Amino acid sequence: MKANILIIDDDPNKLNLLEVLLKTLNQNIIKCSSGEDGLRALLKYEIAVILLDVRMPVMDGFETAKLIRERTKTSTVPIIFITAYNVGEYNASKGYSLGAVDYIFFPFNEEFLLAKVKVFLDLYFLRKKEQMQAEQLSRINQELLHSNKRLEQSNRDLEQFAYVASHDLQEPLRMVAMFTQLLDKKYSGQLDDNAREYIQFAVNGAKKMQALIHDLLTYSRISTRAKKFEKKDTTDILKEAINNLKPLIEENGAEISFDPLPVLYCEETQIMRLFQNLLSNAIKFRKENEPPRIHISCKKQDKVDLFEVKDNGIGIAPEYYERIFLIFQRIELQTRYPGTGIGLSVCKKIVEWHDGNIWVESKENEGTSFFFTLSNKSPESD
Repeated sequence: MKANILIIDDDPNKLNLLEVLLKTLNQNIIKCSSGEDGLRALLKYEIAVILLDVRMPVMDGFETAKLIRERTKTSTVPIIFITAYNVGEYNASKGYSLGAVDYIFFPFNEEFLLAKVKVFLDLYFLRKKEQMQAEQLSRINQELLHSNKRLEQSNRDLEQFAYVASHDLQEPLRMVAMFTQLLDKKYSGQLDDNAREYIQFAVNGAKKMQALIHDLLTYSRISTRAKKFEKKDTTDILKEAINNLKPLIEENGAEISFDPLPVLYCEETQIMRLFQNLLSNAIKFRKENEPPRIHISCKKQDKVDLFEVKDNGIGIAPEYYERIFLIFQRIELQTRYPGTGIGLSVCKKIVEWHDGNIWVESKENEGTSFFFTLSNKSPESD
């Protein structure tokens, strides 16, 4: 890319001299013999620097500079006055008052003039580079915004599809389970052991599919049916979650303790489901010869509160730390226990919906700690 240098001078000899000299800079040279022609050139070309004579007929250099500065598009273009008309400091100060960057008398030092022009060329190219980078960044931002909108719409469509598909599948599954059980009840005396076993397989499969669909509905509703964030005491939410799990806790002899938890802006139903999933998960993966012991604590950090749900269960191998949060990704250990494997995926989505993170630390046969963060700022403070 080459820059345009504009020379405005009514003296053909000086005009040609300046052209020959400035061509050594390997840029485009535009010559004009009057202020009027110079102003027209400024309308047509983007100019990096202007070399302007002072004494010209009709419109002198000062008048030309004044008009250049009054135009928004050309108001910042550097102007170097070059003149043989030396009547002292008055004209120089007048030139500077009109926004000139320099005032040089003819004859001039050629190297000095070239150095001056080169400085403003370098500044021009630097501005152009910054402008191009800004335009490129703006394009990237626009593309990202467009991509985000498409992604958001795609996610909404996917969640809506999951909800509709799951909801529509529930009724036929209930019919399959119900009539298979009726078949077993009515004709049990006429069926052999293999037939009854096959019927039980069908009933169990239908129930498992119903549980899977229920969990999938829960997963799809996290962001589509979320309520407004409100100020809630997470200790109260945890107590409600524990109460909801009371039969499971009593059946397994689980001991649950907790420290005082903070008051946060959150969606209560989702945080309750988060606690319930993590607690039931800790109870499920218990040691055979030891009752589950679970402790919930929280530490306040700069912008978030860090929660920990710690258990004494069978633990998780490090290679599974990431996979356990993926939907429909059940690790080998999980397949030996009942459940759909969506629970931790739901936890991850709930935490991320609250602009937090969730991760796990564990030692096999010693226990597991699930950590998650929730913002401790109010929505109005963003």
